[in-house]
Amino acid sequence: MPASHASFDRMVGSRIQAARKRREWSQEELTAAIGFKDRQTLSTIESGKRRVQADELIRFTQVLGEDISFFTDPYRIVEDCVFSWRADEEPASMEQQEDKARSVVAAYRRFKDLLGEPFVPLPHRLNLTRRNSFEEAALAGEQVASYLKMGDIPSLSLRSTIEQKLKIPVLFVELSRGISGAACRIPEAVLILINRNDPSLRQHFDMAHELFHVLTWDAMPPEHIDFRAAAPKRRSRIENLADNFAGGLLMPQTTLGPLWAKREEKGLDVVEWVKMAAEKLQVSGLAMSYRIKNLGWPSASDQEELEAADLTRSMRSDGKQRLYSAEFVQLIHRVLENGRVTRRKMAEILDCTIEDIEDLLADYQMAMPY
Repeated sequence: MPASHASFDRMVGSRIQAARKRREWSQEELTAAIGFKDRQTLSTIESGKRRVQADELIRFTQVLGEDISFFTDPYRIVEDCVFSWRADEEPASMEQQEDKARSVVAAYRRFKDLLGEPFVPLPHRLNLTRRNSFEEAALAGEQVASYLKMGDIPSLSLRSTIEQKLKIPVLFVELSRGISGAACRIPEAVLILINRNDPSLRQHFDMAHELFHVLTWDAMPPEHIDFRAAAPKRRSRIENLADNFAGGLLMPQTTLGPLWAKREEKGLDVVEWVKMAAEKLQVSGLAMSYRIKNLGWPSASDQEELEAADLTRSMRSDGKQRLYSAEFVQLIHRVLENGRVTRRKMAEILDCTIEDIEDLLADYQMAMPY
């Protein structure tokens, strides 16, 4: 059997299994509903070892209540609980935003399959659970930065470290204002999506926050939407753990400690110091303020000054990141170059024009294949 056929059969089988589990049916129940003689037939279909015949596929659509593309369209993500979003509040366009994100992730998965490049299985896990303290989560962030040799200013190497050392794709995508990004979990891999329009300081923290989720997804499945603007007491413990992990990773004590010790020497009040330190470590003033508060460094009077200060000015826009990522755009170029996908189909998949694809390739110093 050709590899492409085997891959298609596995996809159809896994989607039949997903639809069955969505309805909380056993294999025995679906076997009876379809009219198979024994459960083993369904088992071999779900595992991709047996091809579904055309009349059987129609029966599956009828019994499971899904359209045929649910089972056969490789550019569709059908799994539930795929995304964990980070946003100020839930926008009216949230469903549309998720549909677009699903299309991008599905395309990423399909292009790798067409080129015979499987995702690298994620070997890294954080040994943390809900029972861990916020201090332990922050310490884990510092340890990760140290282990991965991210240097004194981890934000500068954060994306490259995630992509190259951890083999986790990071895609910059177009999202509505107020949505920072998402952690994404599909059966083959995990990905991180970041709003390309956000200021880089916010992108750094959101990337570190989402990294926590993809490294702890099994032990602590995250919320579908984390409303980051909510008071800490109103957010789930998992999201607060993620924030503390991100704080520890981006603002390690090995860098902050010497800076804090020189505060009096430079004659800086606490607000001036926070702004200086935040600029040096490429994080927001708010993130730096929370970090030193969690470390217990500011005095009571310092705390009052920080509460009264406006630390949001540093969150200015500093230009868009390039769309997607170098790896993803290389995949786009190669499937076009190899004739695996036409330019028209590519435009349909990415919900854009052919001219947009030409511009995208040009952004990464590539030309449209003909």
